[in-house]
Amino acid sequence: MTSLTSEQYKQKMQRRKQVQEERVSQAAQEKGLIIVNTGNGKGKTTAALGMVMRCLG
Repeated sequence: MTSLTSEQYKQKMQRRKQVQEERVSQAAQEKGLIIVNTGNGKGKTTAALGMVMRCLG
């Protein structure tokens, strides 16, 4: 196991912070979502209309 000098440790932590900031900036991008209501019986249209009303509200 090698020990780092304080300057090496500082550089390593700066690099780690830079990588983390890049990941956070990429995660902040908006993503879409598609919901498909399927199945037999009733409730599909009601569920879809309820989702639309919530989105508009």
